[in-house]
Amino acid sequence: MAQRPAGAKNVSGNIIVCGRSYLIDAPVVNYFDNTSFSAYRRACYKGPSGTPTEAIFPFSPAKGLGQMASRFRERRLMGGKRDLSVLQQVVRQFVIHHDGCGSSLDCFHVLHDERGLSVHFLIDNDGTIYQTLDLADCAFQATGVNEISIGVELSSRGEVKLDGPEYYRKRGIKREITEITIHTSRYQMWEYTTEQYGSMFALGKALTRILPNLPQVYPQMNSDLVRTWITDPRNFAGYIGHYHVTNNKWDPGCFDFKRLSQKIQARATWFVCLDRGECQHSPEIADDEPKAEDQAVELVRNNEEDAMGGYFPVGPFGKSRLWHGGIHLSMSDSAPVFSPFPGKIVAARFGDDVAIGSRNFVLVKHSFNLAGKAISFYLLYFHLEREDASSARTPWFQGADKKPFYTAIQNDEVAFPDVEIAGGDLIGHAGQAGPPGTLESQVHVEVMSIDELGQVLQPGFWHPIDAGKSGHFCDVPEILGPIDRPQGAGDGLLTERELRGFFQKDDRRSEMRKLAVRFQSEWGQSPEYETALLRSKDFAKMPKGARARLFRDQVEPTLWWTQEAAQKTGLPDDYIVWHYHPVRFVAWMNAQLKKQSSVTAAKVEERKGPAADKVLDDRESLEGFTDDEDELSMEAGQKLNLEDLAKGYPEETKEK
Repeated sequence: MAQRPAGAKNVSGNIIVCGRSYLIDAPVVNYFDNTSFSAYRRACYKGPSGTPTEAIFPFSPAKGLGQMASRFRERRLMGGKRDLSVLQQVVRQFVIHHDGCGSSLDCFHVLHDERGLSVHFLIDNDGTIYQTLDLADCAFQATGVNEISIGVELSSRGEVKLDGPEYYRKRGIKREITEITIHTSRYQMWEYTTEQYGSMFALGKALTRILPNLPQVYPQMNSDLVRTWITDPRNFAGYIGHYHVTNNKWDPGCFDFKRLSQKIQARATWFVCLDRGECQHSPEIADDEPKAEDQAVELVRNNEEDAMGGYFPVGPFGKSRLWHGGIHLSMSDSAPVFSPFPGKIVAARFGDDVAIGSRNFVLVKHSFNLAGKAISFYLLYFHLEREDASSARTPWFQGADKKPFYTAIQNDEVAFPDVEIAGGDLIGHAGQAGPPGTLESQVHVEVMSIDELGQVLQPGFWHPIDAGKSGHFCDVPEILGPIDRPQGAGDGLLTERELRGFFQKDDRRSEMRKLAVRFQSEWGQSPEYETALLRSKDFAKMPKGARARLFRDQVEPTLWWTQEAAQKTGLPDDYIVWHYHPVRFVAWMNAQLKKQSSVTAAKVEERKGPAADKVLDDRESLEGFTDDEDELSMEAGQKLNLEDLAKGYPEETKEK
């Protein structure tokens, strides 16, 4: 069940997802920080009079929960797993409520002790977020969508007439009064506080990087917010109100969904600090397109105008036709390196340096459902500093000495951590690399994909070149021609001067960033690699012994892509993959994610029929929170498949 993640502290600012802490830019008190807000307790905290009690069951239970000690259940679509990658496929809704209470503590007492209910988050008047459940678990908060949603209760007394217009002023809380129509009925209610909106923005932005299949949209018709229940809410993906799910609720009333959506639009982050120095957080790709382009130009300039070289797609040593799948970025010592997207660390190595410096790396696999298609790609970060399991500087590696993969790390071997990370997470630090004797702080960043993703998502954006049969050396005239030009006539070889001249001065270099090129990776431990290098015309002027030393000292130590690595990571065993310019790819994929985040998963229609006779808020009502899905026994629920869950639960599966 709930296990305390490493590093959890009092008032930590961390939300808990699949047992791991994620620091967000808001005041967060999770159920480890304050156990009085834990929905995992299988008993009441207080009785009807507000005093401590030994009662197990809720004393005024919601429908179907009278004899249930648990205030939550496992998500059945998770299949017993608590992996972030599985949760990302399950959760596609965020349900927003208002609680009808004066504070989040009052709300938790009502939910847990009176009703036997739960919600993942509560946001108090001052913006403090209380988390009561890991998002991997299913809260009892919204009829019919609990399995695929997370929920939040915003503290609000709701209608002004309940307490009079002086209620919040007397408590020193600034709230305006507004009027709103829900289910065709008019309500005069309290606006949400500035602090509550701020915490919702921070929470929503964090979730865009943790749950990429949760779009930043809300139910609309003709560009206007739908203010009543909708047909088939389970098929909607995005942010919804409780009133969208059922006709007997009007919460969250006046909540501004448009304002929230505009603030939390999904965006990726860059993989390094834009100024080459230290930054506390991963640098977001700017929402403003001209600013985003300026950021990209800064990173490209770092690569192409710096003296180190390491260009895409050729020339890792600055003087050969060897394929080079990524770019080198000049960094300050130990500069942080971030993951632009959520993903899984599938391979890593942290060992001793060699002649060319660091051969340490982290390989991250990213998987998304975009435009109705499942896609995946890999980001490789090479020349990283060695990590220490006892150090607190890189969260995913903390406590690694207690993990099975650490044995490989100790033996200077490639490890396969299988560790989930969120977008923007710190994954390592820039190490030292370069020609022997001239090491500098830098990081190699590379994008790899088994399929040509441009053809899948946006045909025509990338210019594909399939050079899968070219071996380790580029023989593509379209790539070599613009670079190879001694005295205006190419000789089929590339010199350091030619490479620098092209990538630092030639306007045509921008066309190289638009290429998607399929070729054999420089990291593949293929048996013919040494022979190909020794026989290559690129190194023909070097004595044979020098060529052998070049391979032994500068190439062989970097080869990590073995047959085992292919099997463990999902990469092909022939080492041939598509490569993209990392800066342009990350910007492009960010645009794909933004496009996905603004598209609803199903057509929104107002549901036919009137509202319920009594439309209540969450404090007053005993209905609108659970259904047969939540009341089923675990045994019956495990017999249902995804299609059953999507359609709803048949009568014969109800717990007798």
